[in-house]
Amino acid sequence: MKTLKQILQVTKWSFIDWLMDVRQIVVFVILICVSNYTVAPLVKLAKIHDLPMNAVEPFLANVNSIYIILILLICWIVLISDYPKMEGNNGYILIRINRMVWLAGKILAFVLAALFYLFELVSVFTLYGMKESFVADGWSYLMKEFDLSFLEEANVVCIVDGKIFNHYTPYKAFGITLLLFWGILCMFGLIMVAASLGKSKMTGLILNLVLTIIGFAMLQSGSMFRCFLPVANVMLAEQSTTLIRLIPKNFSGIYFASICGILLLCSIVMVRRAQVQKDGER
Repeated sequence: MKTLKQILQVTKWSFIDWLMDVRQIVVFVILICVSNYTVAPLVKLAKIHDLPMNAVEPFLANVNSIYIILILLICWIVLISDYPKMEGNNGYILIRINRMVWLAGKILAFVLAALFYLFELVSVFTLYGMKESFVADGWSYLMKEFDLSFLEEANVVCIVDGKIFNHYTPYKAFGITLLLFWGILCMFGLIMVAASLGKSKMTGLILNLVLTIIGFAMLQSGSMFRCFLPVANVMLAEQSTTLIRLIPKNFSGIYFASICGILLLCSIVMVRRAQVQKDGER
């Protein structure tokens, strides 16, 4: 019971510290701007033609857009670029509590942070068009049958790809996307934890950026190796291609679970061997 209380205390203060960072405001403003750019035209079109959208369609359209997902992932990398913080009285914390307790608290904190970021994304992309949306588990006419040329004239930036609504119902696609997106957020967080324990946060930050940018480049080029990078494994449209059908349907879930498991194991080994830092060191 004492150990659990200590873990929750570390989680509490780490999460609050992350949540109160000024970068949260910057990222939230960016997400609002993205929503105005991508969701606003859909809402306007739905209102003009009296064709309501499914409530989750704007979120799915944004996450499965090659350019928008790049922005969303970079925003997350910015939010965790200094996580976990290793300055101040951190040395005293490591002395007062077991190192494994400290690690468990830090990991639980960014898991909650990832869930909060997901909630933020869903809120930004769904609340804007809620008045022009319905909640039944079916795709809207606006996404499935509307003329693409007319969508372009209406400045609609992204819609749900046909590969998605031909394979999934809206809520199933929504649930799978949330799970996979949470997987990539946790993966990037664990990379930062491992890099921080190795006393090189910059390495973790660069690795996250490289994985994101190379994944984006492979999506753009249509490379056959794109499914081995995290970005493509979040996008359901990419998993519906002929290439992805050659691997197990649950490949993306196994992919993120395996990498997160390996990173977690590395973090445990590193925290057991790490030296306690002096106050003020990073």
